[in-house]
Amino acid sequence: VPADEDAAWQGEGELTFHGVTRPVAGILRMECEGAGLRLEGSAEIDVTDFGVQPPSLLLVKVHKEVRVDLRAIAEPG
Repeated sequence: VPADEDAAWQGEGELTFHGVTRPVAGILRMECEGAGLRLEGSAEIDVTDFGVQPPSLLLVKVHKEVRVDLRAIAEPG
């Protein structure tokens, strides 16, 4: 990736949450950062797919759909 350009790809992988593994997909963005690279992305998941019931507090319910964010930095070693 040239230093003055950002790139985005459709990424796929697996997420283990509460002991359950499921496939996830989302857009990943890569950006040059100094001598390294920064990778960022997010995916929406439904926690009930992982066997988790959304909690509620009195009359307030928590949404079953949540966003999972990924941020990673790769530096020369």
